[in-house]
Parts: sequence; structure tokens; C-alpha cells
Amino acid sequence: MSQPALPGRGRIAAIDFWRGLVLVFIFINHIPGNFLDRITPRNFGFSDSTEAFVFIAGLSVALAWGGRIGRQDLRSVVERAWHRTYVLYGVHLLLTFTAIALYANAFVLTGNDTFLLDHGRDVIFEEPGTALLGIVFLGHQMGYYNILPLYILLVFLSPFLLLAAWRGPLLTLAVSFVIYVIAQLPQVNLPSWPLPGLWVFNPFAWQFAFVAGMTVGVLARRDGVRIPASRPLLLACAVFVAASVFVVADGFGLAPGLFGTVYGFGGFDKTDMSIMRFVHFLALAYLVTQLRIGERLVGFDWGRATALVGRHGLAIFALGSVLSSAGQIYTTLIDGTRWSNGTLTGLVIVPAGVMCLYWFARFLESRTVPAIPAPAKRTRAATA
Repeated sequence: MSQPALPGRGRIAAIDFWRGLVLVFIFINHIPGNFLDRITPRNFGFSDSTEAFVFIAGLSVALAWGGRIGRQDLRSVVERAWHRTYVLYGVHLLLTFTAIALYANAFVLTGNDTFLLDHGRDVIFEEPGTALLGIVFLGHQMGYYNILPLYILLVFLSPFLLLAAWRGPLLTLAVSFVIYVIAQLPQVNLPSWPLPGLWVFNPFAWQFAFVAGMTVGVLARRDGVRIPASRPLLLACAVFVAASVFVVADGFGLAPGLFGTVYGFGGFDKTDMSIMRFVHFLALAYLVTQLRIGERLVGFDWGRATALVGRHGLAIFALGSVLSSAGQIYTTLIDGTRWSNGTLTGLVIVPAGVMCLYWFARFLESRTVPAIPAPAKRTRAATA
């Protein structure tokens, strides 16, 4: 079946493709117990979709608004960024309260208190007033609903980060790296509330992925600089990515406990985006960009469909979050039954959810892109 064309003028189809693929992987990873989860990238390397999500966000900001910064139009960038922040904040609250309603109704219908207790939901039902304030001020973030608070903060700050990067990209990246290194120290993070603890995604650490993406975008937008091709670097990245697969897979069964041993040395913590995670992402990103994998895959029907999903990132993320919560409720209900091995979930439930994401993207595309009128038929009078 042919897919609709991607008409977005000025958009880069490969970036939309990778964004769409990341959103699909996030959806799959957020429904535990399905066998498709086992074949997503997080099981074959040190990083996962989150690094790509944040990096692409920074890259997109630079490509979308960099020209305005170049024209000294900081005000319009601030207006756009803060309007986007407002939208993201509203979506985060809507998704959080929708999830609470879903889990509350699941408990009422089944009596299973797992729906009230897991992933930070207990305080919401035990101390709703306090938890409500925590949610509103981003201090309380339920499990699977904690990436948008990071994104909200980064987009809010993006005009000033972009201005600094436009004037001095390498210096801005260096300062960002220093902040990232400091963030690896214990307790250098934003506190959660009312439950004690810290943000699941440390913004002082994850800002480095955002600024790194922004720096790449600024150099491309301002100076036309492309990431240089280097065979030794390409080979080094390929070796590192292959080694990470070997380690995570415990040497494909030849070295049981290998990943646990390597993990014990540190550098793999997700909250602080520890160094091994980000280096792995950079190596993987260098490989796919130098080999132009995105440009090649977007030539296929399924690649264009994935890019279409990526064109409507926030709406698709929102629908994916709701569907993944429904999927989590389903997997909890079938736990302990003969259907709980993940086969049915992976073969039917998850693919059905992915198709919902695609059809929703098609619907949004039909609403936002006007149809191109057919050329008028030429008449004898017109050709005379």
C-alpha cells in the first residue's frame, strides 16, 4: 500500500524518520512483557531511545529557529518557545490526569490494588491534594510520564541556549559539558516532591544531549558545516557499537554475567545520562548519518510512514502514552494467565497500537496539509 507523500517544505525527511522510529520504540518499551520489547535497540547497546529523543529535540530547535536568531529576532524565538512550553505543559498535565483516570477505573473494575500503588501512583490516591500540587509544579512525575517535564524545561530555556550556541557553538557546548560533568556528582539534580527523591531525568545532565543536538543544527544552519566523514572514526564507532552489543548480550551466551560485571564499573546510569550511554549514542548516530541510513530507509513505504509519524511528534507521543497505559493495564490483568508470556501482546496488542499511531498521523496530516488542486484543463481558447 502506498503512503501519502511527505510534503513538508523545509523539513528533513530523515530527521522525521528517526523521530518517528524513536516514538514507536518508546511506545513498545512502555508496554512491559511483550516480546517486541526484547528486540528494540535498548537491548543491543548501552543507550536507548531517550538519548535520540533529546538530541533530535535540540537539533530541531536549531534548524527551526536558528534563522531567526541569525536575524537578531530573539523576541519571536522566545514567543514561539514559550508558547511551545505552554502547550507541552498542558499536554503533560492532560496525559498525567488521563492516566490517573485510567488506572483508577481499572482498580474500580477489578479491585487490583497494583493499579493504585505502582510507579508513584500511591501518593496520588493517598494524598491527592499534596500530589496534585506536586504534579502541577512538576515535582511529582509518575512512571512512564517523566520525560515531558525534562522536555518542558529544555524548551523553556531553548531561546537562550540557542542564542549562546549561535554566537559561540563550541564554547556553549564546552560549558554544557562542564555542567554535565558536575551533574554526575551525587544529588546534583532537581528534587522530586512530595515523595523524597530526585527527577528521573536529571536536567543538568540531559541538557548536554539537547545542546549537542542544537550545536550540530547551528553549525549546519549557520555555516553549512556537515559532520566530517572519517574512515578511522567510522571504524572506531562500528567497533564500539559492536562491542556494546556483545557486552549487553553477555557475549551471546558465551560469557554469562558479562554485562553485570561491566555495569558494575559505572557509567550506565540513565538518570544522569552517564558517559557510556551518551558515547554509545554518539557512535550509533555517527554510523547512521555517515551511512545515510535514514535517507535510504525513507525511500521505502514503511520508512515514509515512519517519517509521517515523526512529523506529528507531540500528538503521536501523547496518543502513544495513553495507549501504553492501556497496554500496561492489559498486561497486569493477564498476569499469571496462559496469555502472560508476551506472545499475544507482541503479536496483536502492540502492532495494533503502532497502527493506531500511524493512522492518527495520517489523520493529522490530512487536517494540516491542504490538498493540491488539480491543474485546470487546457482549452482551445487558452492555447490560442
